[in-house]
Amino acid sequence: MPLSGARVLSPLQKGALEGDFEAVVCELVLKGADVNEKCSLTNQNNDLVEGVTPLYLAAQAGNSEMCRLLLRRGADARLSSLVVRTGERFTPGDVALTRGYVRLWWRLRRAAKSPNKSKVMAETLHRQVSAPQP
Repeated sequence: MPLSGARVLSPLQKGALEGDFEAVVCELVLKGADVNEKCSLTNQNNDLVEGVTPLYLAAQAGNSEMCRLLLRRGADARLSSLVVRTGERFTPGDVALTRGYVRLWWRLRRAAKSPNKSKVMAETLHRQVSAPQP
């Protein structure tokens, strides 16, 4: 279910979709962006898709390194997007699998099964980044 028509993508969402690591790190670390922020887009069938996250966009693009970064920063692989017309829901793992990214699907599936591990890892990273330097 490729997405095309964006209402407005945030810098984080745009960076995740395009694989721009510098923009994503800047938004997450320096500006404190919400790693699970959602937007609404239209898919290739011109259907409205709500609840699209940066992780979903990176998974759709098959960018496993971007997905890894987002997961490490606390992205929730369990969050699903909704195709409004049909009522279908898709997680980042679902979209990776439908696009043929099996290894990425496997990683996202594992991340969805252990969300607390991702959250603890993200909190630890945040403390390390936020700690005053000697």
